Amino acid sequence: MHGGSPRLKWFIAGILGVIPLTLAACGASSDQTPATGSASGAAKCPYLTSGDFMAIGKALHGQPIANHQTDVQVRDCYYDLGTENDLAYLDFFDSPTVGQQNYTNATLPGAGGGNPVPVSGVGNSAYWLPNGNTLFVKEGSTVFQLKLNESGKSNEQIRADATQLASRIADRIS
Repeated sequence: MHGGSPRLKWFIAGILGVIPLTLAACGASSDQTPATGSASGAAKCPYLTSGDFMAIGKALHGQPIANHQTDVQVRDCYYDLGTENDLAYLDFFDSPTVGQQNYTNATLPGAGGGNPVPVSGVGNSAYWLPNGNTLFVKEGSTVFQLKLNESGKSNEQIRADATQLASRIADRIS
């Protein structure tokens, strides 16, 4: 990744960041099938809209990119917010068991290289991982994580924006 764009590096880091948590939850099995991508587009990523991003002062550029990573049991959506470093990355876990294990792992001290912070007002429960700008949310039996990167904003502002977006997602899945 030497010399690549910072946005691509952040996107790849997001993918790589979820793999250890998921593998810890479900174990690496030789009978798992390889990851398969699915068609891009808003129809595959219905949880956040351009209006949601406008509410936090950002604009959605192009259609979201959807992917299903079968080997780690994750459905994800990548949202381009237009500048070199601005993006949102949303992961849903395929099964409640895998999701719950990832949620539990994310709430342990030291998760994500820092201490998770409980967040109120979104889902049934939520934790912010400040070192990765990631919010883990549990809503009923569904667990998702939202990674948000916004240039020019403080960590507190990014956390507030992630909480606002995650609250909208939780409302749509409940």
